[in-house]
Amino acid sequence: MNGNGHQRDPGRDGRPGGGQRGSGSGPGRGGFHGGRDGDGRGRGRRFDKPGSGKAGAEHAVLAILHELERPLTLGDVEAQKGHFAKILEKLVPLRLKSIEEIDFDCRTKLFTALLRGGRQPAVPDEAKESARKDLMFLVGEIWRAVGDEGRAGKLYAESGRTVPALKALQASGEWHEVAALHRREKRPLEAARILEQHEDWSGALEAWREAGDAKGWLRAALKAGKADEARKAARAIPLKAAREVLFKARQGDLYLELLVEKGQWIEIAQVYERSEQWADAAQAYEKAGRLLRAGEAWSKAGDLIAAARCLDREVKDRLARSDVVGAGEVLRRAGQVERGVELVASTRPELAFQWLQKGGLDTKALEFARARARELGSTPADAALWLERAGELPLAAQGYLEGGRPGEAMRVWESLGDWEKAGEAAARSGQLDRAVELFRRTGATDAEERARRFVPSAEPTPQV
Repeated sequence: MNGNGHQRDPGRDGRPGGGQRGSGSGPGRGGFHGGRDGDGRGRGRRFDKPGSGKAGAEHAVLAILHELERPLTLGDVEAQKGHFAKILEKLVPLRLKSIEEIDFDCRTKLFTALLRGGRQPAVPDEAKESARKDLMFLVGEIWRAVGDEGRAGKLYAESGRTVPALKALQASGEWHEVAALHRREKRPLEAARILEQHEDWSGALEAWREAGDAKGWLRAALKAGKADEARKAARAIPLKAAREVLFKARQGDLYLELLVEKGQWIEIAQVYERSEQWADAAQAYEKAGRLLRAGEAWSKAGDLIAAARCLDREVKDRLARSDVVGAGEVLRRAGQVERGVELVASTRPELAFQWLQKGGLDTKALEFARARARELGSTPADAALWLERAGELPLAAQGYLEGGRPGEAMRVWESLGDWEKAGEAAARSGQLDRAVELFRRTGATDAEERARRFVPSAEPTPQV
């Protein structure tokens, strides 16, 4: 009631008796709940009672932050640790999920203090640096208490606490920071895997290289489009491994470049063959000295002159090494059988005859055998062999007899069904039982007597 007996109007703060606009010490809007400047002009977001748990904690934190200002300004780490520890003690029970849950005034001042506390640089003094790292961890704990795992993880890492740092950074999705921490802790392989997983190819490239994994380095360099790095990485691994990565990335030209550096012309030729670039394959085979393969490639490319040139060079090279048979074989496989036969006829007539037969040149083979028999006329048994190959079987059998090889003559006569002559040859070779059997095939009744007639007589015993 006023002096006139009327009830007084409520003051502007809504309380009976009028109320001052606030000195900051009362429970008005600028008091416990903190306006912007503490004079009551700010507008708080809530009107929690100062004694409530959250409001009381915020009020206490504001008081501690006020006391913390001087140590922050002076860089007094030990004093800061004490104040930040008190702040942590007040915030942990609140179980905040975000700093946004704190009242505006308290939130902004706390945010600023945490940034200032966490940005203090390293110092050379060992004891002071240890204290600074402890402070970094403490400030990280406060960030975690207000739900910011990312900032907490960075400060844990700054403090040297790797395990909680990795846990916090991973929880916050700060994969770049996780990778950076792994690299600082000399674990580049883990960093490379994380960076590659998130397709940070440039970062992965550096991490793989640092880890000494040239295959991963090459893979990341190709993904990053860094050709120079890819060349360096490819040179650092075996060709087989480089080929696998480069072909998978469709970088065949880079692989060929690598092969040229190493002089791997056969592999280069095979690469060109797979893509049916026959002329390029032929040139590579020539550089590798593989003239036969070069000739085949030139033929497929349609350059028959170049193919013939390679064939002639191969033959000459083999003849220069006294490899006559090899030179002939080259010609035979190239379809030039008669040229090959000419080379080996004098030294390997049996082989020459086989080549003619295998080449389907039967008439030429028979002519070759007859000519060879004529050349060996002075040695009937050797000539008989070639007469047999030429199909002149009666002459061959007679030659075997004249050459003192009646057993061979028997075989030939028997193949012709001439049992009389076969029996005679069997008897002359000392095979009496066989001779009797063959004579019986003729229908003779005196087979045993006839067989004994052709048995060679024993040499007369010289008289003393």
